[in-house]
Amino acid sequence: MICLHCGWRRWKEEKNVGYVPAFGLDGRHFAALELDTAQSRPKIGIVGEIYVRSHPFANDNLIIRLEKLGAVCDLATFGEWIYYTNYTRSAQALRWGDWRDLFVNRTQDYLQHRIERQLAKPLEKRFGKLSEEPIAETIELAAPYMHESFEGEAILSIGKTVEYCHHGFGGVVNVMPLPACLRLL
Repeated sequence: MICLHCGWRRWKEEKNVGYVPAFGLDGRHFAALELDTAQSRPKIGIVGEIYVRSHPFANDNLIIRLEKLGAVCDLATFGEWIYYTNYTRSAQALRWGDWRDLFVNRTQDYLQHRIERQLAKPLEKRFGKLSEEPIAETIELAAPYMHESFEGEAILSIGKTVEYCHHGFGGVVNVMPLPACLRLL
């Protein structure tokens, strides 16, 4: 059995196409699929601790369970955390006057966003906006509820919750780890 990533990479190499054109081909395949839009389904955003929200075992198959109940789920991306660490490292470099680190972090952030937009563009024709909003906007959305100096996943969860609300989501689930002994109760 071949893993999906290895198979996709082999296909890409055989066809001699780059990642962006390959995503475009995949986007056309997805666009050809028929969607069941006969009934409206509630959109639920998933936010919270990065590991728990991203791993089905850690979140007790939350997304699968919500989708079986009829919801459409949107998982806050791992990219959100990467962009947030770029943002906090840049802010720290600015506070310390470390211009080299500031330049490196902002350049890295720019290039990561550029690559993400290039890869997302072919798929966005079918699925709507896929690339992350600028992380400064997420933090600004959280500002009425939490000061920016309170760093970490909490400020991202609050900002993303407000963002989901602005995009018409019907609800948000915030997942976080619990000690194993509490889960048994």
